[in-house]
Amino acid sequence: LYFQNPVVNCSKHKYRFPTVPPVCSRDIRKNSATLVQLRQLSLVMRTFSDCGVVIVEDVLSNELTRQLDEAQAALVESYLKGIAQLPELQLTPYSGIRGKDRWEVKLPLEHPFTAPELVVNPKLTPVIEMILNTTWFELDNLSVVVSLPGATKSHWHTDTKEVHPGVPYHLPPQQVTAMVAVQDITEEMGPTDVFLRSHLPCPRVELREVDGKRIGVCPDSWSTGVIKLTAKRGSVVLMDPRLTHRGGINTSKRRRTNMYLAFAHIWYRDSQNFQPEHSSEFDALTPDQRRVLTRVDGLHYVQKLEEAAVVAGVDLASLKTKYLWKAPDYRPVNVHKYEPPPGSSWGQREDEEPKKQPFLGESEEARVAAYREAMRSYDLPEQDKPPFRGAAWAGAAPGGDGWGLAGDAGGGWGGGPGRGRAG
Repeated sequence: LYFQNPVVNCSKHKYRFPTVPPVCSRDIRKNSATLVQLRQLSLVMRTFSDCGVVIVEDVLSNELTRQLDEAQAALVESYLKGIAQLPELQLTPYSGIRGKDRWEVKLPLEHPFTAPELVVNPKLTPVIEMILNTTWFELDNLSVVVSLPGATKSHWHTDTKEVHPGVPYHLPPQQVTAMVAVQDITEEMGPTDVFLRSHLPCPRVELREVDGKRIGVCPDSWSTGVIKLTAKRGSVVLMDPRLTHRGGINTSKRRRTNMYLAFAHIWYRDSQNFQPEHSSEFDALTPDQRRVLTRVDGLHYVQKLEEAAVVAGVDLASLKTKYLWKAPDYRPVNVHKYEPPPGSSWGQREDEEPKKQPFLGESEEARVAAYREAMRSYDLPEQDKPPFRGAAWAGAAPGGDGWGLAGDAGGGWGGGPGRGRAG
C-alpha cells in the first residue's frame, strides 16, 4: 500500500517549507490550534514521513545564527590547531573523523549552543513532536561537522538502523536529525547527498553503480536520483536517520560547518555512533558480557571518577545539579485527534477538567467536514489510507477505523474514537 499510494511528491519545491506555524502540542490537545495550523503541520509531517527529509527556512533569527556561526568557528579553529599538534585527539569520545578533511566535534553546554531558540524552538518543536509522536524527547547529540575545502565525499550510510527490523510497515523514527545551517550551504560546499524515500521498508533492494561504487537502494528511491540538501542561512534540515546519505565534496574555498542535533525518544540511545567511556574492569569481560553490561559499566566508570575526585578533594556537590528528576510526562501527539476518545483521559493533565470542546467552536459535523476537507487537500482518499503512515493520520476521523499497535480500541498511532485493528 505504501508504494502504491504515495502521498507526497518528493521534488525540491515539495520538501522545502518557507516556515511552519509556531503552535505547541498543548494547543492541539486543547483544540485551540486553527485548521490552517493543523493542515500545515500535518503536511510537513507527511512530507517527512514520505520523503525522509524536510527543509524549514527562517527558523533561527539573524542574531542567534551569527552567534552560533562565530562560536562554532572559534571551537573548530581551536580543534584543528589541537589535532595538528596531537593527531590522536581526532578520535575521542568528544570528536571523530568523518572522512578526509572532515571531522565531527561535540559542542559544549553553554550559550549560544543551549539557547532556547535553538533547542526548544517554537517552530521546530511541534514538528518534532508530531514526527516522534511524543511530547517528551531529549537531545541525544549536539555537535558540529566541519568539512574543509577539498574534502572528499564520505561513504553512503545510514545513521541508525530500524529498531524493529522486518516489520513490513513504515514506523516513525526513533530520533530526528536536525542539521542547522549557520551559513548558506551551496552545492559547491558539498552539502549532504541523500536518496529520498530510502528510509522506507523495501521488499526488493537493487544494486546500482553510483560514482564508481555499487550500493543497494530501493527502486522507489532511484526515481529522484541523488539529491543535494542545499540550505539558506538560518534554515534547519530535518532528516530521518534511516535515510541513506553521505557528505558531499567541498569544491569551494570555504569551510562548511553544520550543527547536528539529534532529537530522540527518551528510551533510545544511539549506540551505533557513540559509546560511553568504560572502566578498566570492562576489558576483563567476555564479548557477550560487554554487550549486555555496556550501559551499567558506563555508570560504574562515572562512579569511579567521582570516588577519585573526592579523594583528590573535589567538592562534588558544587558540580552537581539541584534539579529534582521527575518521571516523564510521556504522551502521544496526534495532529488530527481533536479530543480524547469517549471514556478516556488521553490528552488531559491531572489538574485539568475533562473538556469536550468542539473544534473551532463548531459542531461535530463541522469538525468531520473539516477533517475530510484536509484529507482531500493531500490527494489521498480516506478509504485508501495505508496503515502506519507515520504518527498521526491513520483512522483519525471521528468514528473511523484506527490502526493500533496492540489492537486496543482507538489506540496506537492514529487510532480514532472508532474501533482498532489488532497489530
